[in-house]
Amino acid sequence: MVKILIPHAIAKTCFLFEALLYRAVGRVPLESISEDEVDAPNYADLVLTPEECRVGGLKPDPEWEEREKGEGERLLDATFFAPGDSDDGKRLYEQWIKWEAVKDWRRNEWSHGLQELLKRHHGELLAALRGGRLGSEGQRSGQLTNEEIAEGARWSDVPWEAIPSSFWSFCEIDWEKCRAKGETTGYESIAVDTVDLFREFPLPAPQDVVGVGKIGDNFVLSDDVAGPSRKLGRPSFPWQDFHLEMAKHAVNGTLDKKQEAFIEAMATWCENHWGRRVARSTLLEKIKPYYDEFVRSPKVRK
Repeated sequence: MVKILIPHAIAKTCFLFEALLYRAVGRVPLESISEDEVDAPNYADLVLTPEECRVGGLKPDPEWEEREKGEGERLLDATFFAPGDSDDGKRLYEQWIKWEAVKDWRRNEWSHGLQELLKRHHGELLAALRGGRLGSEGQRSGQLTNEEIAEGARWSDVPWEAIPSSFWSFCEIDWEKCRAKGETTGYESIAVDTVDLFREFPLPAPQDVVGVGKIGDNFVLSDDVAGPSRKLGRPSFPWQDFHLEMAKHAVNGTLDKKQEAFIEAMATWCENHWGRRVARSTLLEKIKPYYDEFVRSPKVRK
């Protein structure tokens, strides 16, 4: 599947938590597509990409894996379409319940690691805010009464105002909700200046990636290296490194007994070494001959 890469401008300002994500996992704050989006986003359902997890030193986000593979959705669909009182239906339902429990446990463990990572970057952002090197603005708390809100008043109508650097010396910060409370006042929907942000914490140097080509004025990203997309002049993966890694496993006898598990392991290897996840169909084509020769071959079983 070929995907068109759509350009996005970098935002002139970004919410406080977006600045934190930039420092922690390298997520660049992009300009919002919606001009009406003025309230701080809800980060309760934050999902990180494999590359963001790699940058932050985190394990892959279980929620991202579910969205990519859809294992939970597959089990739920199978349960739904199975006859209600059948043994298959009960078995599938139990599988789905166990799968959900394991996924929730993994996500809780992962979320704990993310929170520890974010805490390590609080200090550097706060130092820049206190030193006046990182400009900030926000909506002063308490500008709307409950009666005004009930009558239809919106927070988007409350103007943003510059936050003095002295405010940051004595305040309590809720990073995720982008708000802070000082001794005499507080601010909501806090945003920072991205020019200041990148001056204080420069963008990393761009890296060359494989799998990007150009059609007319559009840049495209392909999920696979095979097929017509090769005609775009896009460089191939360095498969010689892949086969060398496979040969090491074959010689050392460390090929997983389950081919599917090993395909997933090598997908992670490709992602770590090449910066992109290779399609399963491509990996199967490369890995299957090794399993036929070194795992399934009668010569090996003797």
